[in-house]
Amino acid sequence: MWLDPWCAFSPDAKRLATACGDSRVKVWDAVSGQEILTLFGGSSINSVAFSPDGKRLAAATEEQIALLWDTASGEELLTLRHSAYVFSVAFSPDGKRLATAGEDQTAKVWDATSGQELLTLRGHSEGVTGVAFSPDGKHLATTSFDQTAKIWDAGSGQELLTLRGHSGYVHSLSFSADGKRLATASDDGTTQIFAMDPHDLMALARSRVTRDPPTLTPDECQRYFQSATCPPLP
Repeated sequence: MWLDPWCAFSPDAKRLATACGDSRVKVWDAVSGQEILTLFGGSSINSVAFSPDGKRLAAATEEQIALLWDTASGEELLTLRHSAYVFSVAFSPDGKRLATAGEDQTAKVWDATSGQELLTLRGHSEGVTGVAFSPDGKHLATTSFDQTAKIWDAGSGQELLTLRGHSGYVHSLSFSADGKRLATASDDGTTQIFAMDPHDLMALARSRVTRDPPTLTPDECQRYFQSATCPPLP
């Protein structure tokens, strides 16, 4: 159960959505502070997210569902179901898909208009706590109570990488605007930043290998590339 309040600005920064651990989401005028909408989720809200066009608002709840509302009317548009708490929600950059993270050890990708389930991502050994699309929409990142983050192909659902290094559960994440970095925050009191671009990874590995030729051991491949085998160094 999340105890922290959640908030999210609309893309135009004119509205602010807030959730404070109860069953309500409030939408405010970010300039005047006037309350615009109160939306009821049925149980405690764990996170909120605006769609890229600001016309829809998603929320994760402890009632095993994610909800989607129209931000103009407050009408409930979709109910998306997991088999345990839903901890996080995230829209794709084009707003066509919605990703959800659940305590049932899965992340799911949905059609954000019809509510059709497009993908179920399985690979974490404990509950999935956070989810985020890369800026180009091609990858999805997840965090988990199992102390890892994972990178997935957002089209096929294939697991691409497992990112390790935290000693506590990983609860949130964020891509850089160019998609070349992923930051993860953990209950161990640290934030880690991972290089996502293969060229950056190769440059980093090469800069830290002093032997000639600059071949990497399996341990070094695992450290820099999260793989037992490395791509050829330039």
